[in-house]
Amino acid sequence: MSSDADAPKIEIHRTPSRDCLRPWDNGAQVSELQVLLNACGYPLRIDGDFGSLTEIAVIKFQQQQGLRVDGVVNLDTWARLEANIRPGARMLKPGHTGTDVRGLQELLEHHGYSVKKDGCFDDATKAVVMRFQQKRQLEADGIVDMATWNQLQTCPLPNKSNAAMLSPEIQKWIDLGKWW
Repeated sequence: MSSDADAPKIEIHRTPSRDCLRPWDNGAQVSELQVLLNACGYPLRIDGDFGSLTEIAVIKFQQQQGLRVDGVVNLDTWARLEANIRPGARMLKPGHTGTDVRGLQELLEHHGYSVKKDGCFDDATKAVVMRFQQKRQLEADGIVDMATWNQLQTCPLPNKSNAAMLSPEIQKWIDLGKWW
């Protein structure tokens, strides 16, 4: 029996192009922040405006994660947001990173596809997603929407004998009775 110290760790690649965001910023990166906060359980309207509701959600998230609580989204906050996303909680597309992308890659592997499990939605992951979508007669656009997530769920549920194939980080999101 191995300990958590022996378990492989998911390395989430920090996206260097992400800016530090502050209250009253606006734009596409704020919208991305709001999507991540929603996927982590902080419901917000996705409007690209870092207003008071987004600031409150950031502060609560930082408190919950033991981060510096200042309402500013720096690289540490970005990385922690990505590391706490439950698979299936957001639509995925190329450029996304996080534990949900790693979960996608593990589920694709569980379906018999060969894919690098690094938590980065790159062109290779997109190509595998498109092959999966074609096989399942979905729109093969490489975007993992709810229809694709639903099809990924149709593989046999992990049981005690094959749950070990999934990383401990992904297993924590899976109740052995249902996926999400």
